[in-house]
Amino acid sequence: MTKKIGFVGLGDMGKPMASNLKNRAINLMVYDIAGTKDRAPKDTITANSLTTLIEYADIIFLSVPDAESSMNIIDEVLKSKRNSSKVIINLSTIGVAETQNILNILDTTPITYIDAPVSGGKTGAINASITVMWSGSKTVLEELEPYLHSFAKSIIFIGKKPGQGQVMKLLNNFLSAVAMSATSEAILLGL
Repeated sequence: MTKKIGFVGLGDMGKPMASNLKNRAINLMVYDIAGTKDRAPKDTITANSLTTLIEYADIIFLSVPDAESSMNIIDEVLKSKRNSSKVIINLSTIGVAETQNILNILDTTPITYIDAPVSGGKTGAINASITVMWSGSKTVLEELEPYLHSFAKSIIFIGKKPGQGQVMKLLNNFLSAVAMSATSEAILLGL
């Protein structure tokens, strides 16, 4: 059976990831709160509401700006009559505490939540060269790896517990900032 895939969030990162995912996912439905028709990648199914996408999709990718947006989507999934056996893969950087809050809310549900923040920026998303820091079920990772490779060059399994991906992403951001600062200082010393 072909999985029905949903993608929520068509901003700078989400739109190119969804566009690349379309090459693999025949039944890709997309939604963006800021206007789906204007942002939807070519040849995708556009949802006129978040509820429509949630009712349609077996697997939902999220690429949203913050924890509040992620939580709003989770709330809508929980309200859905068709929420059993859904897999939610959050590609957003939302923080460890926020991820734990989502896990606590989903604890007694049949929904599988995957924490999978990405690194590589807009250019990486366009070129399908981003890195996914996966934390959650390894079985789900193995099942969905072909979809992930449509928009990611590297998929790193961080661990089985969602939240570990957030930790790795924050460490990655910290190391990038330190390297940028050190480079700036070195250039100043060289002048």
